[in-house]
Amino acid sequence: LAAPSKVDASWIDESSVALATVAASDTGVLFPREVSVRKFQTIPSVMAFGLSAGVRINALARSGSDILFVVDTTTIVGGLTLTPRDIAKRAANGVISMHATAAALGLPPTTSIDAIAVQSTPTDLLLSIGSAATAGGNAYGSSDVLRWNAGAVSLFHSATSLGLPSSVNLVGLDTGPGGNLLASFDSDTVAGGRVIRGGQIYEFSALTSIWSEGRSAQAMGFSCVACAINSFSVVTSGDVIFRSGVESHEL
Repeated sequence: LAAPSKVDASWIDESSVALATVAASDTGVLFPREVSVRKFQTIPSVMAFGLSAGVRINALARSGSDILFVVDTTTIVGGLTLTPRDIAKRAANGVISMHATAAALGLPPTTSIDAIAVQSTPTDLLLSIGSAATAGGNAYGSSDVLRWNAGAVSLFHSATSLGLPSSVNLVGLDTGPGGNLLASFDSDTVAGGRVIRGGQIYEFSALTSIWSEGRSAQAMGFSCVACAINSFSVVTSGDVIFRSGVESHEL
């Protein structure tokens, strides 16, 4: 799928990606309410969520065979009302249910969830919010990474510890090998002296505190031009040194 960069990046075996805007891809027209699923040496597929036109998947994470997701605007799907602060679950059979409400997460109505990732279990999540807000009596910003565990929100990575300016908005999130963090952003910024481009996936090394080179949508296998990654979930491997994509390797 996407080869490791020269700086602290893991091999991606499988990805689930929602783009920021409508784009023509090798699977046809992909809408921001859909997710493109790609696995190494397999044909890409598109996952639908039954969302109305104009609704975008704002955050997503894999939890086993389920997909956790957040919408960017209040909507109704399958009789369920979802806000941009609720985390919903799409089961393998396509059934949508509520995973965690905004009230359970302790998030105020003044913000939204822009990124989520499963830390260890479905009730141990990492998340990032769309604007500065107070949760559990603590103030957080849009470039902080929060942790929701045992019903409480706490700080997992501050923007400062990641070398990020407080003004940037983290919109995609997942965990990698060795405690690494993968992230995407909605605009260009600079982190640790590296230029970070909006709409690409970067990896923060827990060992070196360095951000990797970015992976664009094209590097992830999309054929669209200038399309930006909004939210994503990936399966990574830190053990792969080199793959050309043509050797006899099967998942």
